[in-house]
Amino acid sequence: MRFESKLLHSNQPLESHGARANSITPTAAYLYPSTAQANSTFSGETPGYVYSRGHNPTNSVFEARICDLEGGKAAISVNSGLAAQFTALSALVVPGDNIISSGFLFGGSLLQLRDNFRGFGVETRFVTSLEIEDYEKLIDDRTRCIIIDSISNPAYLVADIKKFSDLCKKYQIPLVVDNTLGCGGYLIRPIDHGADIVIHSATKWIGGHGTTLAGVFIDAGSFKWSEATKFTKLCDPQFGSKGKSYVELHGDNAYVKHCRSSGIMLQSATLNPFGAWLLLQGLETLSVRVDRECENAVKLATYLKNSPFVKWVSYLGFEDHETHELSKKYLNGPYFGSCISFAIKDESGADIVESNSAKVIDNLKIISNTVNLGDAKTLICIPHISTNRGTQGEYNESVGIDSDLIRISVGIEHIDDLIGDLEQAFKTVFA
Repeated sequence: MRFESKLLHSNQPLESHGARANSITPTAAYLYPSTAQANSTFSGETPGYVYSRGHNPTNSVFEARICDLEGGKAAISVNSGLAAQFTALSALVVPGDNIISSGFLFGGSLLQLRDNFRGFGVETRFVTSLEIEDYEKLIDDRTRCIIIDSISNPAYLVADIKKFSDLCKKYQIPLVVDNTLGCGGYLIRPIDHGADIVIHSATKWIGGHGTTLAGVFIDAGSFKWSEATKFTKLCDPQFGSKGKSYVELHGDNAYVKHCRSSGIMLQSATLNPFGAWLLLQGLETLSVRVDRECENAVKLATYLKNSPFVKWVSYLGFEDHETHELSKKYLNGPYFGSCISFAIKDESGADIVESNSAKVIDNLKIISNTVNLGDAKTLICIPHISTNRGTQGEYNESVGIDSDLIRISVGIEHIDDLIGDLEQAFKTVFA
């Protein structure tokens, strides 16, 4: 079955009442026909649902579908993209361990790694480079993973995933890839290129309408958890498990079992079934939306590049983008994503909120001043004062997030209306 068909049909359960659409199961707990059945379900001897804080039938359909779309072995849904990152990574580390991270991750992801993980005694070593050697020289015997983006935001740098995978295999650590801008696996499937764990903010292209906070992460099934003794949480005896570890009990499924029982059940990063259902609705139209958004993006980027009011444009589809050639290697099909960054000409030296950038944004009629991505509607923002506000200063400058950078997440509107909206705003400001 091809990707576009999987979006609608993969792991579709046969509803007992004959409904064609996915059902929503809004229950906290589950009924057992006998005490013996309850015992075997809670012990894990019999498959089943224990409590919706950890698992729910509606969530299961979404998890199975996104897992199939990404080509993985198992998926876990949670209540935000940052919850996906935290749950996926926290299973790998204990105090004294370290994570090596791309410095081009989303601003909130950077802050979580820098501040929250540090609070748990875990160091994150950031690399503001695309060179594999700069990552390798930071690896030591307490390094537990490397995390990168498939496509970064807002610079849209494509990672050479295969090279990162080879590096991680050399040191027997998993490669974690945030594939949010990969659009649910439609534009790029990191697992195909050697990723071990894939993370999504499902709020973005998977949900597709800006209505649902959610995240999901996928275990590729490629990393041999049963052979990796360095992961303390998976290998040490667990309370309540008769002195056995997750590895002893579950083998190569140890990582996913730990994430669900400890990361979800005990840390309560639970996605509610209504949210999971909305994500399933979003998946059904994902390919159609992303096709239209990408088609609009190349036209809008070309318009901006030719505008006399624009200083520069960063778009992955342009040959002058520094990872354009890599994008042709890794991205599926003819598209280069639906995000554009650009800067507006301004010699005034004014503060950001009084700059030409702000004035243009404030005069837009259709394009929304909103910090989300992957919405069906076209969104615009200034990351320096919003999504990357917490990393202002030398850090933002080192990764190319200047104060005048404007980010657009292109939607499905008619392209003439989007160009017309920008044109009228430019003329109003520069009249």
